[in-house]
Amino acid sequence: MNLIPSSWSTPTFSCEDLQSSEIGVVQELYMASAPVALWDGKEQDPHYIELSYQEGILPEGGVKEKFRIQSIRLTTTEEIVGFISVYHGYPREDSLYLAMMCISGDFQNQGYGQEVMKHFLLEIGLLGYSEARVNVSLRNWAGLRFWTKSGFNRISGIFGDKEFAEGKFADIELINRW
Repeated sequence: MNLIPSSWSTPTFSCEDLQSSEIGVVQELYMASAPVALWDGKEQDPHYIELSYQEGILPEGGVKEKFRIQSIRLTTTEEIVGFISVYHGYPREDSLYLAMMCISGDFQNQGYGQEVMKHFLLEIGLLGYSEARVNVSLRNWAGLRFWTKSGFNRISGIFGDKEFAEGKFADIELINRW
């Protein structure tokens, strides 16, 4: 199976495998990224990026070798402004699962996330993948708008609580298939 390149780029950004020296900066971006507790009822993990780097975010039965986390840097300043983490070959061999994508709040709503996703999808298409999947909280309205605008317009399932109420949460798995 082909893994995304350890380094790839867009006109504005360079994306490279996360280095251990970058864990702290990327963890700060993750912690500042969004009100996750409002979406899924869980607090953000203060060790999420370190765990991702060391062990990976894996599906049941998954292996670390199929996981990759990368920093997203401005090419002009080398500043880390986000990250993307993916698992290759889940739930099907020709699927790529986006565990998370984050762009710093200072760079949101300017089309940068769309730019990264457009080039990312081109990269994985060249590797032979026929779809990408992402899980989004139904309460994450900005995320739902972003992912559907990025072509994730097929639903493979809705998971979680069955009714809407305070303290109840659900997610939707979206697919971009080409």
